[in-house]
Formats: sequence, structure tokens, C-alpha cells
Amino acid sequence: MKKITRNILGTLVITSFMVPMNTFALTKEEVVFTTLKNNGEVKQNIVNTHLKYVSKEKQEDETILKNILNISGKEEYEKNNNILTWKTEGKDITYQGETDKESPIKVDIKYYLDGEKIEKSKLLGKKGKVKIEANFTNTLYNEEYGMHTPFVVTTTAIIKGDKNSNIEITNGKVVNTGTKNILASISTPGLYDDLKIDSLKNMDSVTITYDTEKYTDNTIYFVATPKLLENSDLTVFNKLDNLSGSMRTLQNGMNELVAGSEKLESGSSEINSGAEKISSGLYSALEGSKTLEEGATTVDESLKQIIGGIEEGKTGVVTKQNELSTKLGEINTLKQNNNSTIEKLTAANTEIYNGVKLKTEALGGLEISSETFTQTIETVHTNGLIDDLTYQTLLNYKKQYDGNNSLITLLTYNNGALDQLTGTLSNTSNEVLGQLNTIEGYLSKLQTEGTSKVKDGTSTLNNGIRELYNGSVELSNGTKILMDGTSTLKNGLNKLNGEGINKLTSLTNTGVNYSNKVKALVKLSKDYKGYASNNSNDVIFVYKVD
Repeated sequence: MKKITRNILGTLVITSFMVPMNTFALTKEEVVFTTLKNNGEVKQNIVNTHLKYVSKEKQEDETILKNILNISGKEEYEKNNNILTWKTEGKDITYQGETDKESPIKVDIKYYLDGEKIEKSKLLGKKGKVKIEANFTNTLYNEEYGMHTPFVVTTTAIIKGDKNSNIEITNGKVVNTGTKNILASISTPGLYDDLKIDSLKNMDSVTITYDTEKYTDNTIYFVATPKLLENSDLTVFNKLDNLSGSMRTLQNGMNELVAGSEKLESGSSEINSGAEKISSGLYSALEGSKTLEEGATTVDESLKQIIGGIEEGKTGVVTKQNELSTKLGEINTLKQNNNSTIEKLTAANTEIYNGVKLKTEALGGLEISSETFTQTIETVHTNGLIDDLTYQTLLNYKKQYDGNNSLITLLTYNNGALDQLTGTLSNTSNEVLGQLNTIEGYLSKLQTEGTSKVKDGTSTLNNGIRELYNGSVELSNGTKILMDGTSTLKNGLNKLNGEGINKLTSLTNTGVNYSNKVKALVKLSKDYKGYASNNSNDVIFVYKVD
């Protein structure tokens, strides 16, 4: 059996940088070299197995390979079923063998010329628009998890530049060196089926297109590895789990705030009704003072009517003061709920801020409060410095962070308005009651001493009651504004809850769902123990197209 070619060795050197090293115990690495027919069918599988940090006398190893050849030294082995026992001196051993076991990644390759499918053998020497399409199928599906063992497939190709132009590759990049073009692309077969993320939908294939004056064979390799993420990459999802708890707290607080706004609207409606009654009573008093002013003959009757109207107004004021006290308590409870929600939102934003700084340490630590944050992550995502999942997570963080700030501003303004309102209502009701008591005292004295001084005082009395009535009208208008404002607040909070907080909660729950799936993918990757055995630490698959 021949040893591997120089080109395949070069690919192995490149991909070996993806393999973590272990310097403390036996480490086994497999590199599977698969030769494909031009349509993607497997022609031959050759596996190189590298044993590192072996024992000094003998080393056992499991393998299903046949026609085994030591390609690194002269150590010999004995085989018992699928167990090899190597006679060693503590040196690394690399051996090579063959197997017809099915590859975990199946490849289907099709060729097109000017939009028409064509056999590769008939494509040689032709001119036109060439398309080479490779579709990958992940055959390792885990029934328990309902997911595939994750594989990343790197496509590399070399296309000469003298007779070829307009070269493109999906999910990758083309580098022109002057005389030739080097193409590289990434695919993740099976990952869209597992995660249902739209940006992964076309990541199970790669397409190369270019214009050619005369088609010639190109060198195409596919390198696959079951390493999608490491455990250290999952810290962002731990933060997302914590954020989910914070979002639940925020959602509960928002629901309480909406309920409080509905009570406030109901209370303000009752206050407005009371203010209208006060205004109505004072209007009766005003009409009575007019009658008093028109003639002394009706003084006694007018005085009784006025005093009766004032008593009615005082009763209304006292009653509504009691109701107002209860409502002011509800307003204070609402303010406390507002302050509690502001604290929770501020804490959530602090956690988001710190989480984003930690997640973006490799980028210098981005500040989510920056106005250019979204533009920055779009730029680094376009440049390939962060993956799609991290990009979506950072966008969701930004939306939540800005939404929290908007809600903090709204609640702070609402508390200020409530403070101003409670002060105005209390002062106005006390002032009205004081004026009513003063007027009633004057009228009682007038009624006791007689009507001789009525004519002189009626004008002044009429003016005073008119001013008092005008004040009650302003109070009624103010309570109506309060009622309209609380209704607007309730509607605004319902809209914010429905269109903002509920959606953020839903997005966070979706992120947690992705978190669990990604953690499962990492476990499936870690549990993959080899192609030609069940005890390998790392496996790399190198496919070369004939």
C-alpha cells in the first residue's frame, strides 16, 4: 500500500492546527483520506492513525482497519480481532490502513455548463459558464437528542486564472494570487435541521461558478471535522440563562404595573366624578348669592339656600378627601412598583452591559450603550469576526437594552407626574374646604345678626362664591385631565407590554432554547470517538475529488 501524497500531507498540516493537544496521556488522532469519484461517490478510504505519548514497552489500540502499515518507524504489532498490541519504545507511532466503512459526510457533486447539467468527462475542453455544485449529507443522527453530530466541512479548490474569470464560491472567499485562484468555503450539513436558523439554511452545500475559455480539471478538497464549538464558547449561553430569569422578573413586574395603571384609571375616574359634584354644589351657591343680591326681601330664603349649598359642597369635599386619601395610597403603591421596576430594569441593563463586554473581549470589549454598537457588530460580523448566532444574540441584547432604557425614562417621568398630581389635588381640596368654612361662618353670622347689613355684603359674597366656583371648575378640569392621562398611561403600558416586554421575553426564551440545543451539539461533538475506532481523541476527514 502506497503512502499518502504530498498534496494530502499539505492539507493535513493545515487542518492539524484545529486539533487541541494533550501532553499528559495517550492521545489518538485519526486522519481519514477519502478519494472521491468526480460525482462524489467513495472510491477509497485510507486512514492514518497517530498514537502519541505511548507506553515504553507495549501499547494496545483498537481499530477496524485492514492492511495495516507502520509509516513512522519499524515497530511491529500483533492483532487479535480489532485489538492491536504494538511493541514500543515510548516513541509516537503512525500507522495506515484501509476500510470500506461509510463516511459520516456523504458528498454528491454535479457539473453544469451554461445552466445545463453535464457529465464531467464531457465538460473537458468546453467553453462557457461552469457551475460545480457539491451537496453534503450528515449521516450521524442521534435519536436520543434528535440532532446530528455537528460537522464543519471546509471546501478548498485551486482554479488557474489564465483561461478562467468571474470566479465565485458560496459561503466562502476567493483569493487571486496572480496566476491562480484559491477558493475556501465553510459548510455545516445537518445544522439547519437541528437549529432551524434561517441563516444556516443553505449551509449544507457549496457552489463554485466561473467563466472559462477552456475547461480543465481543478483540484478540489473537502476537509471535515466534528468540532463545532468548545465548552468555553458556552459562557454566553450561561449569561442568557441568567438573563431569562431576569426577563421573567421584569415581565412579572410589568404585569403588576399594568394592573396598577388600570386601578389608577378607575380611581381617577371616581375623583373626577367627585370634583364635578363639588362644582355642582358651588354652582347652586352661586345662584343663591345672585338671588340674595337681587332683593333683601328674599334674604332669609337665599341665605338658607346658600348655606345648604355650601354644606352640600363641604360634605362632597370631605367625602372626596377620604376617597382621595385612599387613591393617593394607591398612587404611592404604583410609584413604589414603578421604582421597583426601574431598579430591576437598571440591574438587567447592568448585567447585559457586563455580559456584552465579556462576550466581546476578543474585539476589545464593546459597550452596548454606544450609539455605534449596532453598526460595529454588523461590521465585525460582515468581516467574519463573530458567527451568526453570536451576532443575533448581540442584536437581541441591544434591543432589550434600549427598550429597558426607554421604559426607565417613561416610569421616571410617570413618577414625577404622579408627585405633581398628588400635591395639586391635596392642596386644592384643602383650600376649597377652608374657603367653604370661611364663607359658611360669614353667612351664619349674617343670618344671626339680621339682614340690615345684607345689602352691603351680598356683592362681596357673590364675588367670593364666583371665585370659589371658578376654582372648582378648574379642579374639575384638572381631574378630567388626570383621568385622561391615566387612561393614556394604561394604554401606553399595555402597548409597551404587548409590543415590547412580551416580545423581549419571547426572544429571550427562544435564545434559551438555542442555548440548550447548542450545548447538546457540543456534547455530541465531544462524544464522537472516531471513525476507524471508538477511542480517538480527534478525527479529521480529508476528501479529494478525482
